Amino acid sequence: MHSEISTPPESPKVFFNDGRLVTTSQAIADYFDKKHKHVLAKIDALDCSPEFSSANFSADVQTVEIGNGAERESRCYLITKDGFMFLVMGFTGKKAARLKEAYIAKFNAMEAELHKPAQAVSQHTPQRHATITYFENGLPVACMPLMPDEIVMNPDSCLEMVKRAGFVVISCDDAGMLTLGELQSMISYAKNMREKWISIHN
Repeated sequence: MHSEISTPPESPKVFFNDGRLVTTSQAIADYFDKKHKHVLAKIDALDCSPEFSSANFSADVQTVEIGNGAERESRCYLITKDGFMFLVMGFTGKKAARLKEAYIAKFNAMEAELHKPAQAVSQHTPQRHATITYFENGLPVACMPLMPDEIVMNPDSCLEMVKRAGFVVISCDDAGMLTLGELQSMISYAKNMREKWISIHN
């Protein structure tokens, strides 16, 4: 899913795609008043390595109108900052020069925003650099730093850790139906679990 970033008029639109900032071949064509097929041809003819090409130019499809309300799918490219610069480096003119400067600034500003949470954690807790990032539809929507000695566990692992510490864990409904013998058996089991865990880690 794409999450579009508002951009000033001096640059094409950029958006998040799988956690990376990208633009499209169509956005570049629109900005430079070029036909999209000519931009595609330039990308296809780029004399870069296969590794650079696959890392910075991802084939995609877009829906375009062809008249009378009809639509068809047309190929396009998702392009990273490095791919964009490689592509437009050969473009000339004042518009190209302004675009290159503005686009570099836009990408750098967005990347700085992405790295802010990690930098804040490293300043206050230099020993740890962990954060929890929450995603919705493949896009980061929130980021929370882990505090010193804080760990992340799911309910099952949390329950296991509590049992290893020697606690008896049971719901209030089940506890009301236990006999004294069953309760004593659970207490004995909990003690054995704790002693076994201590012996393993000592």
